[in-house]
Parts: sequence; structure tokens; C-alpha cells
Amino acid sequence: MKRALVSTIFLAAMIATLPAQTVAPKPPAAPAAPTAPVAGSPAAPAAAAVGWKAFVLANYPDTGDVVQAYFSELVTAYWTRALPFGSKAVTGKAGAATVSVEDADKLWYVLFTRGGKLGSAGDRVVERNKEKSGILLQSKVLFLDGTDSYVRVRPPNYATTSLDVVIAGAVAAKDIPVAQMMLYLVPAGLERLAELSARAFDWNQVFRSAPESAAARLALALKAGELEKGLWKPLSDALRKADVAAAVAGASELVSSGYTLFAADSDPRGVKQPYAPFPLHDADTGGWPLKVVRALAFEGSKLDDAAFLLQAPASAEQPALKVLLVPYRGEKGFAWAAYDLERKAAIDASALAAADPERRVRVFRVPLAGR
Repeated sequence: MKRALVSTIFLAAMIATLPAQTVAPKPPAAPAAPTAPVAGSPAAPAAAAVGWKAFVLANYPDTGDVVQAYFSELVTAYWTRALPFGSKAVTGKAGAATVSVEDADKLWYVLFTRGGKLGSAGDRVVERNKEKSGILLQSKVLFLDGTDSYVRVRPPNYATTSLDVVIAGAVAAKDIPVAQMMLYLVPAGLERLAELSARAFDWNQVFRSAPESAAARLALALKAGELEKGLWKPLSDALRKADVAAAVAGASELVSSGYTLFAADSDPRGVKQPYAPFPLHDADTGGWPLKVVRALAFEGSKLDDAAFLLQAPASAEQPALKVLLVPYRGEKGFAWAAYDLERKAAIDASALAAADPERRVRVFRVPLAGR
């Protein structure tokens, strides 16, 4: 017994004399996604109802593997170490990407983008605080082109994370609790985040295809410059009439919305801004703020059977506005197409409200059934 005690004391003394080693933090391994059940097993019918997951894996590029590669070097590093990183071009599973670190006074950001700047599906931004020990504040994962449709990940406490789903600025789902630390979710794939929020938001609204629908066919015609001829010409002529509701059978003006909150982040990197009440329709000032019309179009497009006409009279500052906005689900899921009826040209739907987001417009739902 005495000899064993002496040996133990000697071993402890040897360990104490070894030099301390600094180990960089490693990204935690995210829990594995559930294995798909075998067809014909009792669980197979339930799995078949979740059509969005396979669609996401097949069609949506994701930078999660790039986040994982730079997790300890940037995402969990202290700001004085990370800021000198600057920007670097890399290649991930989704192809070419850029990793960059940006300074912003008391905050700093780590960006993982597929293009030159934030704004493509699959892009990510992580927000850190220089103060409070550099706390990891929140992150965004974009799932549609543009900067206003994303899953927001934020930590109300150490063990539980909250997810928000924002579509075109409208908060479709908020404060979805996830019993998992945020560190596991920052590098998680888009399909994992969708899976965790599926009880609060129906992702089939976004992650499904309907390329043969009337809305998808109209979107294709807009992009090809074929609205003014053939099958769609009668519709374009009717939309130019002064009274659209009378000229197009079934057309009606939208004056209400089911959304209650709006996230008009002034800085596309920002993930900290509080949500504001969703702007209301005001007939006295011309209808809806232009910044919310894509959210309204998404809300009214669940059946892929409608387009939306936006119109506003000319003012001293701007010409008259008459735009056809088409929300559709093509081969790669949800998207918008837009056409300027005044100039007879396709336009970028994601930039529609960039020049004057507060400009008031009237919005008409135009049914496409039978077209």
C-alpha cells in the first residue's frame, strides 16, 4: 500500500512539471440528422410527408462546411485575433465561396458568402460582440436570394437556442425553441435548421417545385420578354387599364395581412435589430409601403395560382409605378419575377423597394386559374 501511494505521488509530480499546451477550440460535432426510414417500414409514411428535406439537399447550396472549417479560427476566436483575417476565397461543397471578417464599432461580423457580397441563398453571417467577453450574439442563414429571407439563430440562454424564420422581411415564425446550444447550430446545414423549425413553419411553402403551374409559366414568360405577345398579351393589356379590378376577372385589392411583425434590417449583416409591427395598409396614403409587397405576395401565393399588380401614381419625385410581381415555385423552389408594365421590361424583384422602400402602392391579387 505504501509503495503504491509513493508511486501515485511521483506520477502526479511528473504531470505537474509538463508544460501547458494551448489548444484551439474545435467546432462541436452537430448531432447527426435522423436516418431516413426504409420504404415499407411503419415510419415510412410519416417521412414521405416531409417533402422539403430532400429538395433542400438537392437544390440549395450551403456554406455550412466552410463555417465548420473556419469555426475555431474565426467564429469562436477573440476579435483581436479574427479581424486581421480580412477576406479569403475558398472552395466548399457548394463551390466557390468567400470568407471575410468585418469590423463595426462595438460589433464584428464573420461572413460566408457565395458571391462577392452577402445576398445569395446559402450565405451566412455571424455577429459577435467585442464587449462582454466577445459573446456570440446571433447568426443568419439566407435561404432565398436577397438579404431579407433567412433563418435567424439566437441564444436566449446557454442550453436553449431560439430560431426565427423571416421571409421578405416578414416574420413568419418567431422564438422557436431548440433544446440545443447555439454552437451546434451555427455550422448546421440549412436542412437541419428547417427540420428544427418545421413545427412552427411549413417549409413546403418554400422548398418544393411546381414548374408547370400558371405562376411559374407566367414568370418564365416575363423573363423571356413574352408578356406582350401570344397567350399572355390579353392579360398584359387588361393590367394596363385604369380599373384593374374591373378589367381582370376575379382581381381584388389586398388591404390586410396575416403577418404581425417585420424585420427591416437596415444593415444586411445585422442580426440584432428588434422586430417592428408589420406595416398596415393605409388607403389615405396610397396603400402599402413598397418594402412589404414581396411578403404580401408570398403570403398570397400558396396555391401558385396568382400574380400581383403594384401601382402608384406619379409624384414630383418619381414616375408612375405599374409592376407585375409573380411569386412562383420553379424547379429550384420559391422565387419572384417582376415586370415593369410602364417600361415593358423585366426587373429585379429583390431590388424593387431599394430606391424608396416607404413609397405607398396599391396591391391587387390577379388570379391565374385557367391561363
